[in-house]
Amino acid sequence: MSRSKNHHYLSQFYLRGFTKSGGTKENLCVYDKLQNKYFESSPKHIASQKYFNRISHPENPNIIEDELAKVEGVLSVSFREIIEKKNYPNEKQFNHIVNFITLAALRNPKIRSLFDDFYKQIADKLMMLTMASEERYLSQCRQAGIKEEDIIPYDKQKAFVEDKSRYTLEINQKVHIESEFKMLDNLNDILLKRNWYLIVTNEEIGEFITSDYPVSLISLVDTGPYGVGFGLKKTEVVFPISKHLVFIGVFEEYENVDKTLFATKKLVESINARTVEFANKQVYSTRKLSDILKKHLNF
Repeated sequence: MSRSKNHHYLSQFYLRGFTKSGGTKENLCVYDKLQNKYFESSPKHIASQKYFNRISHPENPNIIEDELAKVEGVLSVSFREIIEKKNYPNEKQFNHIVNFITLAALRNPKIRSLFDDFYKQIADKLMMLTMASEERYLSQCRQAGIKEEDIIPYDKQKAFVEDKSRYTLEINQKVHIESEFKMLDNLNDILLKRNWYLIVTNEEIGEFITSDYPVSLISLVDTGPYGVGFGLKKTEVVFPISKHLVFIGVFEEYENVDKTLFATKKLVESINARTVEFANKQVYSTRKLSDILKKHLNF
């Protein structure tokens, strides 16, 4: 039974693919976007959060963490094989990579933060509706089974609700985890429908980097005021597999184009720039970001 407090939302085996040799004790170069500074760290101490997968469970609060560790053990084999051979994945390896992309896209502090804001906006609107009148407030209290003598006076409760400095809304982590698992199969099916291309590079051309949110999604056409979704046509998903491999998925199928392509320096810089852009807080690589990349990002 796992007793770990430090839960990774990006697996350590994945992060090791962006170290110099892939060794278990080797550090990564970490760029902090928010503080605009660098530091070194092992995969063990990054892309993680205290009790990220913890839930209320009578026997094992870390049951999600334990089960995910088993899944990651299976996925890591396919990653290792692809990284070593640099060949387009076979069916099993392909499914494992897409499974990992799905997990990385959904189970992440960046996404939880977005849902936090969404849930809090809904909760805030519901509270304001409840407090719209004393009659509505009392009705809601009675429907909730609150005894008359225990109901807080309307004026007092209304003043409390309107003074947001007096309370903080927190979303139960179980809500996040349940939402993530409900969306996993749907997103995985969408990603499997894309046509995926493997981009290969080397030390001479340049290395790929990754981040604490390594799944980038962009539209290839102007969408105007509308957002971009994983199921939208004419969009591109990019996922760095290792410092020498990137997976790019599109719905369109290009004729006379191999599934495995060799990168140019310009393409490596473009993909890396996108990785930095989509990162939540941190970027991971074997060395500090290149001057060319910094210029491209207007640092």
